[in-house]
Amino acid sequence: MAADAPSPDPLLAKALAAHRAQDAKGAKYTYREDEEQYRWGKKGDRLEPTRKTYDIIMLEGENYRKLVLLNGRPLPDKMQKQVDKDFEQAKADRKKGGLLTFKRSVSLGGLEELQRLFDNKVTGEDTVRGRKTWVIESQPKPGLKPADKKEDEAMSSLRATWIDQEEGVVVKERFTFMRAANSFQPGTQWERELTKVGDVWLTDTIVWKGEMKPLQVIRARFETHSRFYDHKRFQVESKVTPQ
Repeated sequence: MAADAPSPDPLLAKALAAHRAQDAKGAKYTYREDEEQYRWGKKGDRLEPTRKTYDIIMLEGENYRKLVLLNGRPLPDKMQKQVDKDFEQAKADRKKGGLLTFKRSVSLGGLEELQRLFDNKVTGEDTVRGRKTWVIESQPKPGLKPADKKEDEAMSSLRATWIDQEEGVVVKERFTFMRAANSFQPGTQWERELTKVGDVWLTDTIVWKGEMKPLQVIRARFETHSRFYDHKRFQVESKVTPQ
């Protein structure tokens, strides 16, 4: 580690302040997502991925993820009808404040949890997309009892955080599960990189890979690569229509 490396506390504090300042602007964005989902053959070989393209649009004031292409082609008629049906149902649910479709997830926690629940250490410098960064490695504080399920899930992983030396913002982060959390198995990894769009930092790529064991029945290996692009600031007066 460089002799002049700062301590992690001011780095994380600055990154959290930058994150809050961005949130305070209240800007919302629409964008496109390309997702590659990999499967494995009987011999353990990784097969060609299924490629899905989504439009992330605004629906009743919040993002909605709508499938628009499958392997680079328009959706088959039956699938398109289901996508349109799901869109209309989501629109109706959001108008009346109903529940959204369940999707398995895990609480990864953010910078506040990193400050409060983890021991953090600056371990060196790195370059991310041409920008110099400080790297912080974090592990859950030993003996600290989580207050609830969200904290327990957040403390199930080891962390690595890349903070831009110039602007003090998080430009990359990685979570590696040490133990099972909501079916995600030890060794499962989530990694995200951000890019600057105008005056804000937005997600550029996310990679998920590892194993799940839903309902404690059978392990399922997975790997998903997502790329986010064509970000556009959402205008309040815009109208959202099905595509």
